[in-house]
Amino acid sequence: MDTNQIVVLNILSDRRGRSELARDVRIDAYYKRYPDLEEIDKGIKICKAELLLELAERRGQQVDRSALADLEGKKLLYLTEMGISPDYDKIIPYCRLCNDTGFASGKPCTCYQELMVPALLKASGLDLCQGISFAQFSDKYFSKPAQIRSIRTASEAYVDEFPGQTDNLFFWGNAGTGKTFMAVCIAKEVVKRAVSVLFIRISDLLEICNAYRTMMLSFSPDEARLTEIKAKRDLILNGGLLVIDELGIEAKGPNTMADLLQILGSRRQQGLPTIITTNLSLPDLQKAYDNRLYSRLMGDFNAIHFEGDDIRTSKRYRSL
Repeated sequence: MDTNQIVVLNILSDRRGRSELARDVRIDAYYKRYPDLEEIDKGIKICKAELLLELAERRGQQVDRSALADLEGKKLLYLTEMGISPDYDKIIPYCRLCNDTGFASGKPCTCYQELMVPALLKASGLDLCQGISFAQFSDKYFSKPAQIRSIRTASEAYVDEFPGQTDNLFFWGNAGTGKTFMAVCIAKEVVKRAVSVLFIRISDLLEICNAYRTMMLSFSPDEARLTEIKAKRDLILNGGLLVIDELGIEAKGPNTMADLLQILGSRRQQGLPTIITTNLSLPDLQKAYDNRLYSRLMGDFNAIHFEGDDIRTSKRYRSL
């Protein structure tokens, strides 16, 4: 569980605590105004306790519940006569969808998302991708509009499986064909679902791996920098969605292959999805990386080819 989740769960716990306190204050106010109600409630509590003891002694055999039913009927009649809501002693949660647990029907509640999304968005690296979203998507700049529309449809279907998505995507094709744009669109929609996301260029990813390795070997690493690097590395290995952009532009170092294989292997074992974009063709990709990495990319990822011309060189795009 990361720091953001801990903060959000603490907020939800605080909300539950305040709701319980408000209930207790409300009950006390009713008891002061209606002393008979307090006596009835005390009688119900005593009767329930006695029933529990009797059930334990008789090991689950049926017991006489008529006394409890009489008291509960008496209470309902009293509440009706006095015009008191039957819910006077109930907790009123901040969020009625999840009762302030953060989850409804096994999925993150909207209140949980509202608390998590700002923090997740800040950590995701997507703040550098302004003006990119499915809402701002247009196929009119692409030389193969039908194909890019099909990819968009598939991408939106991919998003719909979060949280719980486990498939990997590999976007390949020439520069300017929409690979990064589509990956960012997906990432922004996923983070709205309170799923941790990291969008990172391959060169920055490898730099983090190298910095972490160096700091762990240091006797006195800078604590603030180490905390920052650890947080990024945790998102790389354990984040809900990792987007690695521009595979192939990085300078190859002695640890490049090992780092990439470790990342992809770790995420695969956890069932965590990864999206990778590259301008390399598949033959060039095979030449650039060893067979282990190429095999993993071809075997563990759904490859999607972005065809067409570079939209940045089209007249319609440059006229904007």
